[in-house]
Amino acid sequence: MSMKKYADDKVTFGGATLWYSKVVRAGDFYYLSGQPGADEETGVGQGDAQAQTKIAFRNAEKQLAKVGLTLDDIVKVTVFLADPRDFMLMNLAMREVFPGEPPARVTVTAQPVLDTKIEIDVVAYKAS
Repeated sequence: MSMKKYADDKVTFGGATLWYSKVVRAGDFYYLSGQPGADEETGVGQGDAQAQTKIAFRNAEKQLAKVGLTLDDIVKVTVFLADPRDFMLMNLAMREVFPGEPPARVTVTAQPVLDTKIEIDVVAYKAS
């Protein structure tokens, strides 16, 4: 199986360069690193969990586009919620992002590193 790491953008936070690949391709699967529900410039979450879920998927969509993929190529999502009471708001946003057949999903409660209510990571698939 071939593997390619895409680390074309330096990721900085608090003046430090973070060391990870935004996307890793392993065979026909693509693993996207965590995408926060935060503004890309400020790193601050904006709005409620529903709004931040949409922001997180917009951020994911931008990263996927860099490797020729779309949100339709996502097969699995892991959602990290800061507050489990936000589950229904996140779920409403997921219905908007994936109006047809949604990907598989796991949701866990965890405090995201950035000042957000939500963070996601995704696995996408595209046959070569």
